[in-house]
Amino acid sequence: MENVHELEQLRRQAEREQEKFATRIKAIQETCRHTWGEVKYTPDIQEAYTIPGDAPGTMGVDWRGPCYVPRKEIPKWTRVCKHCDKMEVTTKIRQEVTRIPTF
Repeated sequence: MENVHELEQLRRQAEREQEKFATRIKAIQETCRHTWGEVKYTPDIQEAYTIPGDAPGTMGVDWRGPCYVPRKEIPKWTRVCKHCDKMEVTTKIRQEVTRIPTF
């Protein structure tokens, strides 16, 4: 049987190493002159589902039937630096209106 004390020490050591690597990665990403790759559309999708209603005969006049909730797509864009692999995600958009005269 494995010694719990030794496993706990190994876990703590791994956490310290993980923090050390995270600090090094952050330092590299902060000093990088980013060259961003292609911007990709990566929406968050909530699939459609149905909320079941009350069982027939259980609620009297306050009976509630099933309710359909449609699929929802939340727009989101992602880009990754080609050098340091820093990833940026945004949901912000800027809408532009263009007026072009027609004759």
